[in-house]
Amino acid sequence: MNKISLCVMSMELIFILVFIEAIDFPVYFGSDWEFVGWKNMLGYLCELRNIIAILCVAGVMWSEVAYGLFKYQLKGTPNSIPDTLKNVDNKDVEYLSLLLTIITIVCFDFCNLRDIIIYVIVFVLYWIITIHTELYATNPLLRIRGMHLYTATADKIGEGTMFLSYENIKPGQIVNRQYKKISKHVYVLYTPQEKMK
Repeated sequence: MNKISLCVMSMELIFILVFIEAIDFPVYFGSDWEFVGWKNMLGYLCELRNIIAILCVAGVMWSEVAYGLFKYQLKGTPNSIPDTLKNVDNKDVEYLSLLLTIITIVCFDFCNLRDIIIYVIVFVLYWIITIHTELYATNPLLRIRGMHLYTATADKIGEGTMFLSYENIKPGQIVNRQYKKISKHVYVLYTPQEKMK
């Protein structure tokens, strides 16, 4: 469940940027402007040309629910025994790398069916690559929400494992902590319930 939650969360920024790009309704900034009313605005939004934008809103809501589930699960007890993390290295810069990739993905024009089909193909490929390469751990929205990304060596796991943590860890610091397993190479350092409030 945690892996699925992180994968969905990694798509939220894409949903937001695509919504801004795809939304299509008349905007007027003249001095004699008048609000058209919620009913007319809803009518504009529900038109077929805004189906991509509507799907993006649903995607953002799905991502927020996934984050809520992820955070709730971290309040429970860890699912691993204590281990010592060595050679801890901060990898927060990886968040920026994925952000630039996301910006490249959303630079599509949604005015014709061909572009929409191409975008859907690219999006599906991005989803598959994210899952299989565990790129969801470098989701820039996790950094905005206070999570840091580290690589470290652990006796029971091995080298080069990625750890997500709400707490800042100094490079090279030796940490004796429990952690929750997300996937083979991604773990979340366990944070007690009182620190998750």
